[in-house]
Amino acid sequence: MVVTWTTQGLVVFWGALGGAGWALFRGDGMLLALSSFLICLVGFARWANARNGAGLGVKRHLPGRVTAGLDFEVGLSISSSAGRRRALKLRDAIAGAQADCLWIDTIPGGGLAAGRVVGRRWRRGRVTSADCGVSSRYPLGFFEMRAVVPVVGDLSFLVLPRPAVPPALREVLESARWEEKCGSSRSLSGTDEFRGIRDYRSGDAVRSIHWPATARLERLVVKEWDPPAPRPGRFGILLHAWGGGKRAVMRPENWERAISLVSGIYYFCKSSQIPLRISTPGLSGIPVKVPESLSGDGLLQHLALLDRRSDQSRDEVLADLRAMSDCDKVFVISDGPSANWDGLVSDSWLRRDKGWIICLDGSGSLKRLTPLLGNPRLP
Repeated sequence: MVVTWTTQGLVVFWGALGGAGWALFRGDGMLLALSSFLICLVGFARWANARNGAGLGVKRHLPGRVTAGLDFEVGLSISSSAGRRRALKLRDAIAGAQADCLWIDTIPGGGLAAGRVVGRRWRRGRVTSADCGVSSRYPLGFFEMRAVVPVVGDLSFLVLPRPAVPPALREVLESARWEEKCGSSRSLSGTDEFRGIRDYRSGDAVRSIHWPATARLERLVVKEWDPPAPRPGRFGILLHAWGGGKRAVMRPENWERAISLVSGIYYFCKSSQIPLRISTPGLSGIPVKVPESLSGDGLLQHLALLDRRSDQSRDEVLADLRAMSDCDKVFVISDGPSANWDGLVSDSWLRRDKGWIICLDGSGSLKRLTPLLGNPRLP
């Protein structure tokens, strides 16, 4: 606990001290009595101010997860194990530097008071804090008490990355949503699916006869197939940390923007129920379906704690890309410049519409739109 003078307290104290000296010099008993009373009042304020911050405890209630840049509430309950406490101001650092303060007028002796503060965190990751700041100028405002009170209850929570969809990317996503709705982006599955058997009818091909079932039933039966069905369009996201072999300056804010882009595409796919395949450092080649597999937002939790590691090799990145060859659109996202992909994806395949690579860099600009499949440069 730290108790410091306020401007008001210094003015009163030095005024009373000067008045006492002047009263002794002039022999003015009334002025001396008034000055002595003010000095005693300042002493009482110092004692009461320090006592007002003793015996306090704080219990915290936090949300499990919040999104970066959005407001959230922190519940605080402050208790007093001793006598009555008054005029307390709580500031919880876990809510952020710009969070509001919680004002407590009175805490009865042995009781507690509760309230909420609205906070906001701008950076993703896990936030942990076991202390809460308490201050008070009670009584009279001559002194200010500041104390750090240990906290019980929730001590940490997870800040998820804030989704970002720049205009160029939004245009591509909305176009894909329209194509998915109209069915124009759906391709047929590879083969017919076997439904069952039925009796032979005139005109059926001989090769369609199911000979084992015919021998068992002692009559001609043929195999019946369902025609190829359209499959839903699939998206892929490849988040990588490859510098392209160039000595480019990798800025931390570019990595944060890249993760925000991944989150924006994830929310789009989740709302549109588009199947998704994710590949990130530490989560390579994991197929993820939307919305079933991501109903608990496991991907966002992974992204919230994902740090940029050392540069991946070119072969590792291209191998992850090749594993997404069944996707209709693949979003290649990195904190490095998207110009690193020049020459890796051949422009000679622009007329093929099997799939597309959409390269974005940390700034969110859409740099390339080139076909994915059939590229001889991919391993």
